Amino acid sequence: MLRRGRKADAGGLTVFAFQAPRAPRRCKVGFILTKKVGNAVERNRFRRRCKCIFDQADTGERGHWYVVHATPPAIGLRFAPLRAALLSAVERSSKRALKTVLPSGST
Repeated sequence: MLRRGRKADAGGLTVFAFQAPRAPRRCKVGFILTKKVGNAVERNRFRRRCKCIFDQADTGERGHWYVVHATPPAIGLRFAPLRAALLSAVERSSKRALKTVLPSGST
């Protein structure tokens, strides 16, 4: 599924954006954090921060799905730099994803 998405990199993050087959009310967000990134506390903190950024900024296009893949440098980012990196990557990947539609059977 990630091969079909349009990606953008920023600050140790890679954001993949997909245009959903059916437009949901809000954008959907998923996270890829392997054990190489950090321990469970660090990965969960990162996940909570990213969710907060998506909620506060009301970012993401309606009808888009996003997958955020984090690398070890991203885990060490403070909130403000993480916010800037995530929002810029989401914006760039959204623009690229406008023409990428997933098949209707994909979830």
